[in-house]
Amino acid sequence: YFSMQTNSQIPASQASSTSWDIAFNRYKIATNGGGTNSSGRGAVCLSSLTSVSVAASTARAAQNCSDDKFVSDTRTSTQGIGGAVGEFVGNSILTDWFSYQIGNLTTKGLVYIVRSGTGNQYFAVRMESYYSDAGTSGYPTIRWKRLSE
Repeated sequence: YFSMQTNSQIPASQASSTSWDIAFNRYKIATNGGGTNSSGRGAVCLSSLTSVSVAASTARAAQNCSDDKFVSDTRTSTQGIGGAVGEFVGNSILTDWFSYQIGNLTTKGLVYIVRSGTGNQYFAVRMESYYSDAGTSGYPTIRWKRLSE
């Protein structure tokens, strides 16, 4: 669990609070709202832009991310490693951040607009990598910036 509002990791014991904005379970991503946390206001929209900096300085509506375009977490399925399909509670929009080739996940470079768990801030987010510097999987790296609106 991670708070972009405070730039800090949030303990799992606070999963039912609105103090976090985005969570990772290996390659699966959740936002703080809907099926993940009914008291959270978090959700996500796929931006029409590809640069985090440009998205952060562009109005949400101009990125095809007006209020009605945001999706909260639900029970969803995703293709897993080796082609297996698995279900989890998370964000269906964020299941498409990667391309998979045997043994390797690569980012598609998509930019998402994430609404905070409190519902009052928005962040441009792009997955950068899924691997540590040593090449170990399960180490997601994101680039993000708060929207200026």
